Amino acid sequence: MVPAADDGLAIKATAYILRDLMDYVKEKTPAAMRKSYSPEQLTAVAYNVGTKGMQETFAMGHLGKSGQPYSDSVMSYYYGSSDKAICHSGLYTC
Repeated sequence: MVPAADDGLAIKATAYILRDLMDYVKEKTPAAMRKSYSPEQLTAVAYNVGTKGMQETFAMGHLGKSGQPYSDSVMSYYYGSSDKAICHSGLYTC
């Protein structure tokens, strides 16, 4: 039997994964890439390619043909909308 979906648990798990990936990115990103990409951009890519994929990305020194457009779309749409929802809600100080 498959357990019922638990959206709250899924959100918590995703938040922990993102925190761990952000820590990974901050620790492992080569200095040259830090000048070109924010930790948020790199974490968004890492969420999809994993740490092994990020090792390859770091070796290339750039996000590549598919990573760059993905990062750009995440940053332009999702980052902005989450900023509005969270930081401008009055519940949090960002």
